[in-house]
Amino acid sequence: MSSDRQWMYNRMRGGYLNPKFVDGVHVFVQFAISQPEWNDGPRIRCPCSMCKNRKFLETENVKLHLVQKGFVPDYYEWRFHRETTTRRNYEQGASHTSTYATESPGPYHTMVMDAGGPDLDFDTMEESPNSIAKKLYEMLQAADQALWPGCEKHSQLSAVARLLNIKSEYHLPERCYDSLLEFMKEALPQRNTLPENFYETKKMVEGLGLPVEKIDC
Repeated sequence: MSSDRQWMYNRMRGGYLNPKFVDGVHVFVQFAISQPEWNDGPRIRCPCSMCKNRKFLETENVKLHLVQKGFVPDYYEWRFHRETTTRRNYEQGASHTSTYATESPGPYHTMVMDAGGPDLDFDTMEESPNSIAKKLYEMLQAADQALWPGCEKHSQLSAVARLLNIKSEYHLPERCYDSLLEFMKEALPQRNTLPENFYETKKMVEGLGLPVEKIDC
């Protein structure tokens, strides 16, 4: 991912703005505009090193900020502008007609972002964490993490949500749920990310309003 976006952190060249950086900023802004459901009307999140995706600005101001201050560190994947690791490979040309092809982040990724709201800032998590934001950040990671390396049908979060739905619909006791998880972890490929038990499952999805009632019958 990062190899095709080195331009993001090569802003200057020989004391002048790098033309590739300017072209890349234009492409980024066009991509952000194409995701209206993740914007605040005509304004988009500004990923400059000062705003850090915390502020929505007019597109011209975003361009100006990026030219003046550069991108926030390690933002090769535009995750706050609806881009995920499933983005298809692309070739970036020098013209302003370059585009990026993306796939939908999926309902669980979107669900986590919706739970956090437009003002939630994941980039400052290490600087000023709070319990709610940290949980949402961890769930966002779970929504993007494959159930096992190479799995294309389920993420860690989508699998857990499906299991919780089954538990709720059929009123499975906690011990039955734990036994089911134990068997599934044995049957799935190694390095799978399925939780060990119901307790770990509850910790993973706190904040999303998924059915996690405890049944001891």
